[in-house]
Amino acid sequence: GLTLASLIRHLETRRPKSIKVAALLFKKDAYRGDTAINFVGFEIPKLFVVGYGMDLDGEYRNLPYVGIFEG
Repeated sequence: GLTLASLIRHLETRRPKSIKVAALLFKKDAYRGDTAINFVGFEIPKLFVVGYGMDLDGEYRNLPYVGIFEG
């Protein structure tokens, strides 16, 4: 949430007509930000997910799917 808020503030300095936020995965129970998420692909529980660009210490980033990491 903090990174998103910082990014929104930065984008607002360019005075866009509007800013909308989309999230492929949204952990509602874990979100601490104030910024509205306008479009949500999937709402998921507070689990650690990897794949499709998300990693754990540099591993699992290149998986062609999103999976749950149970270490």
